[in-house]
Formats: sequence, structure tokens, C-alpha cells
Amino acid sequence: MVWDISTRRIVATLPGHSDDIEAVQFSPDGNLLASGSWDGTIKFWDGRAGREIATLQGQRAGHELDFSGEGKRLVSAGADRTVNIVDVGTHQATRTLADPAEVGASRV
Repeated sequence: MVWDISTRRIVATLPGHSDDIEAVQFSPDGNLLASGSWDGTIKFWDGRAGREIATLQGQRAGHELDFSGEGKRLVSAGADRTVNIVDVGTHQATRTLADPAEVGASRV
């Protein structure tokens, strides 16, 4: 569920994940929402209409999500100790960082 904290009301319900959601992040412009779940998926949602746009499979649970400043990329860190860089336009991972040194030195 997405809440409007100023009115304390639910503004959208985002069904679709088959397990608990671990992370949610709005894009910088507020038009896109990404959610990461223990079901191993990242879902992209229309931030205003609350409808699902796309699903990205493949990263083990425990997501941490963050959009780049311009909102063109999403970084997802999983419990499998990998970091995926996702192209927001195509909803596809463009790079996966698995080496701890590579992960620690990376920036969006």
C-alpha cells in the first residue's frame, strides 16, 4: 500500500508480489515506483495510477533500491551480495556487480 502521509490515507494498493516487499523507492520525479520483494522480483509501477508497468526477475531477496539522480537508472542490492544496475526505460539489468571490491567502489 502507498500512503499519503499528509492525509494519512491509502492512495494505492500494489498487488503482484508473491512474498513480502523489502524495499520501495520513488523515482526523483515521483512518476515511477520500484518495489523489491523476497519473491526475487523488482516491480515497476506507475507512481500516479498505481498500475504495474514491468517486472524484473532474478535477484535474490533483500533488495535495497535507489534511483539515480536523473531517474534513468535504478540500483538494486540483493541478499545474494550482487548489485544490479537497471535501465529504467527498458526495465532490464544492464550490469551486475558481484565482486565485493567492484560493489564497494560503484556509483550510479
